[in-house]
Amino acid sequence: MSPNSNVEKRVRAKYPDIEIKKILLSQIFNKIGRGNISRQKDLIPSKNGVNLIVQKNVDNGYSGNFELGENRIFKAQSIIIGRQTGWVYYQPEKFMTTDGVLVLESDFQITDSQGLYLASAVNKQMGPFGYNNPVSVAKLKKLDIYLPFSSNGMIAFDYMEAYIKELEAERVKELEAYLVATGLNDYVLTDEEKVVLNDFRAHNTEQNRTEQNRTEQNRTEQNRTVTDLSYNLADLKNYVPFWGEFTISDIFKVKTPKKRFDANKVTIQEKGNPYVVRTSLNNGIRGYINEEPEYLNEANTISFGQDTATMFYQKEPYFTADKIKVILPAFEGFDETKALFLITSMSKSFSTFTWGSSSYNVNVINSQKIKILLDTDGQPDYETMGIYIKAIEKLVIKDVVEWKDRQIVTTKIVTSR
Repeated sequence: MSPNSNVEKRVRAKYPDIEIKKILLSQIFNKIGRGNISRQKDLIPSKNGVNLIVQKNVDNGYSGNFELGENRIFKAQSIIIGRQTGWVYYQPEKFMTTDGVLVLESDFQITDSQGLYLASAVNKQMGPFGYNNPVSVAKLKKLDIYLPFSSNGMIAFDYMEAYIKELEAERVKELEAYLVATGLNDYVLTDEEKVVLNDFRAHNTEQNRTEQNRTEQNRTEQNRTVTDLSYNLADLKNYVPFWGEFTISDIFKVKTPKKRFDANKVTIQEKGNPYVVRTSLNNGIRGYINEEPEYLNEANTISFGQDTATMFYQKEPYFTADKIKVILPAFEGFDETKALFLITSMSKSFSTFTWGSSSYNVNVINSQKIKILLDTDGQPDYETMGIYIKAIEKLVIKDVVEWKDRQIVTTKIVTSR
């Protein structure tokens, strides 16, 4: 039974005549465009500028706001697809993008819920695509997707809307239960966490003052700093006075998994051990498999997807597919919070690489330099890294709890009508 089967049953009860049928993607999206930005570093940041969407596996592809200049702008309610990655995102606002991104546009209006449903339908057909088989306009024009149709033969957009709304309501309910069960509804900062956050804020302020004195040539990088002092992982790059450079081999050991399990030969099940692949979704876990325990990789490690440089903390023993490396800590006290901090630093370091440039082999990974926090002795300050992540989590949870409370009120109003 699929995770969304209960949602589908409830929505189908309201729309009993719905049938899922195959349709060419080009019949829905009659315009397939491509971004024209080839040099992101030439863009000029602007607080009120246009959204820049790139090939990245987080933040819906969002990479900041920049002046439009002579770049092509795409309308809201479009769907983007990364050519080399196959990552699919619905875009609710107008945007510009790079030449590595394809854009699906239609002549009719859709709601955000319908856009999310359509993006999911497209994403389900992206399995064959990737670095070795890039997405192209020609391929998309021949691609079939599966959508709901009414008995009159028309696409059932009302069903899409109802499905996404029902799914959101279920997820909010699950979130509320999860937050209570895990104690995550407590988001009060400790004194220690407040001190660390205040240190980040103070040094960000000083960094911004320094940036204001830079020449016009460096103004692009200046404007990318976090000037509103918001607490998020982007703050890490500005914590200059306590940064130090280390190679990955200084703090980790990179090794090859005990055995690689072919994705075409394994049987995905609902229970078992995590099966980690190079996907950017679901913590890299494609599903669960049951294989010989001797081939399990260690828990409390980081999985690293070669070609894609997708990294995830794995808290349980896991099996891997091809082109996955296992990154083990070379220091004591490694846990999820420290892993998240270090993964952010590593991701930033690898972001300068081009797709498939070195396939991120062991030597490349080991020699890559990353910036991490230092203590007063010039050694990695893993404890402060962990405290910072815990504080960030609480601030995020605070926003989530407040959003959840608002959604519950909205859901009760809708269901009581």
